[in-house]
Amino acid sequence: MKSGAEHWDEEYSSGSKHFHALASSDPSISAIKFVEYLEGLHKPLIGDLLEVGCGMGRNTNWLAQKGFRATGMDISKVAIEEAQKRAKELGLEVKYISGDMALPWPLSDNSLDFILDFVTSHLLNLEQLSSYLSEVQRVLRDDGRFALYTLDRTKDQQAQRLLVENPGPEPQTYIIPEMNHIERALTLEEIAEVYSPFIVEHSDLIYRPTRFGDQTYEKYYWFVVLKKSI
Repeated sequence: MKSGAEHWDEEYSSGSKHFHALASSDPSISAIKFVEYLEGLHKPLIGDLLEVGCGMGRNTNWLAQKGFRATGMDISKVAIEEAQKRAKELGLEVKYISGDMALPWPLSDNSLDFILDFVTSHLLNLEQLSSYLSEVQRVLRDDGRFALYTLDRTKDQQAQRLLVENPGPEPQTYIIPEMNHIERALTLEEIAEVYSPFIVEHSDLIYRPTRFGDQTYEKYYWFVVLKKSI
């Protein structure tokens, strides 16, 4: 069986079936929602920011252009190399780290104002998620914010169908047959439970038709901002 790094290196290679979707340089709706959320609170677009699962840097580089001191982390070295190349072409100072989000991060305690997780940690099993959240808790400052964009199962018919037809090994999980991925889809109440001890500060349910490969899916996502429980 391929390791996670090997799998994602293949996905981010130019011959991949999903390369076109993964290689976009435009910011995702999740990054745009994050900026709109801060602007709605009249907060300046500054601070130390990490995007976990940054891929080729579409969001991390865009957020650096907005004024954040941005860092991106991804398990794929192929993606990180491309992200670094794009940042250099844009004249940006962005730090990129190749690493597994479920393992200890090479970042100092209390060093970040924002951590962004845009459709990333839903791929982790519960043991990995526990390790991941420990790292989020460790590096996020007490007044920092943890922004999550993740799969919904309240209205998402694809998720509801796959939970029945292709159930995964843990509650709230299913298997994507064509990708051999295990994904977790949650209600808002389950997000509050699974991502505890963080507290939900803001939430939006977003309808977003999503094209991946040659398929278009009628998808619903939660955009959630969490804070530390202090």
